[in-house]
Amino acid sequence: MGTWNIHLEAPLQECEQRAALLARIGQAGGHVAFVGTHIAWITVEMERNPAEVLAGMRGIVDLETDGACMQATTVAADRDLNWAATMVDAAMAHEVTRGAGATITVLDTGLGQHPDLDGARIMVGPDMVPNERGQDLHGHGTAIMGLLVAQGRDYIGIAPEANIMMVKVLDRHGKGLWSWIAAGIEKALDANSDVVVMALGGHEHSLMVADAMRALASSGAIAVVAAGNDGSRQLDFPGASPFAITVAAVDRNGRVPRFSSWAPWPEGPDVAAPGVQVQTLARHGGYSTMSGTSLACAVAGGCLALLYSVERSIRSLHNTTPGKDVAVVEVRRRLRDLSIPLAGPNRAGYGLINANNLVRDRRMR
Repeated sequence: MGTWNIHLEAPLQECEQRAALLARIGQAGGHVAFVGTHIAWITVEMERNPAEVLAGMRGIVDLETDGACMQATTVAADRDLNWAATMVDAAMAHEVTRGAGATITVLDTGLGQHPDLDGARIMVGPDMVPNERGQDLHGHGTAIMGLLVAQGRDYIGIAPEANIMMVKVLDRHGKGLWSWIAAGIEKALDANSDVVVMALGGHEHSLMVADAMRALASSGAIAVVAAGNDGSRQLDFPGASPFAITVAAVDRNGRVPRFSSWAPWPEGPDVAAPGVQVQTLARHGGYSTMSGTSLACAVAGGCLALLYSVERSIRSLHNTTPGKDVAVVEVRRRLRDLSIPLAGPNRAGYGLINANNLVRDRRMR
C-alpha cells in the first residue's frame, strides 16, 4: 500500500469532480487519509499509482509520494545547567510579558507527564499518527514543551503563560509523513495560532507542506523551524521555505556546532538560539540534557511568542505576495535589528535571538 498527496484545483469540498474522484479512488481499492481545508490537497492510500487511476480526470494539478521527515535532536548528553533562558534574556523579558495572549502550536511526538507542566495552559490537540493514542513514546515533544511553557520552581519556560497546543505528527521513532505535517499545520490554523513550532525536517521537499506553509503565513502566523542536524550545506525542509523562521543552534559561548545545518547567506538560517547541552523535561519526570537544532527552535519559538504577546498587530500582516508585508517578513526585520550579532551569517543568520530586545521594541505600537 502506497501513500500519495494529490494537489487539486480547489479544496475537495469545493471540487466539481469530488464525487467522481472519490468513486475512482474507491474503485481502485484506495481510501482518502487526509482532506485539506486550508490547502487544496488530499492524501490517498492505495496499491496502484494514482497517476494511472486518475488519468484524464479534470481538477488535478499535481501529485507526490508522501515522504518522511523526523525530529531534529541529537543524542542526549550529560546533564548540564539550564542556561538557555538566561542566554536569550528571558527573565528580563518576563518583566514585560510572560506570553499571555499568545497561542503556540507544537507539531511533534506528543506530550508526556511532567510536574513542571502542571498549571501550563496546554491543550492536547489531534493525533495524526496511527496507533499511538496521542502519547509521547519518544520524549522529543515533552522536551520541546518544557522549553516553551514549563512552570517549575527552578525551571521556567521561555513563554510560560502562553496558550499552547500539542499536535502529534511524529511517531515513537521521531519520524512522520509529510501529510501528517500538513494536517498539523491545518490544525494550527484552525486554532488561530500565532507561532507554530516545528522542530523537525527532512531532505525531501514536499509541495503539499509548502502550500501549508504559505497558508500559515497568510494568516499572520509564523512557523519556527529547525535548521537540521547533519551539518550539511543545505537547510532541511520545511526550514528552507521562505515562509519559515529557521533556527540554527549555538553553544553557551555563541559558537555554532558542526551538526547545525546551514546554507550560503541569505539562504541560510534566520537566527540562532541555544541548542547544545540544553536542559529540558524528560517525558516520565525529571530532566535530561539534549543537543540539536530542535532545542534552538523551541527557544526561538518561545521568544517569538513573547513578541506576539505584546505586538498583536503583526497578525494583520497577511499579504504573501513577494516583497509585501507578510508577518514573517516583519519578524525577520526585527530579528535583523534586535538579535545579537555572531560571527558568520551563513551559519547563524542575524545572530543570537534576544527575547528582551524583542518585547521592548516599539516600532509598531
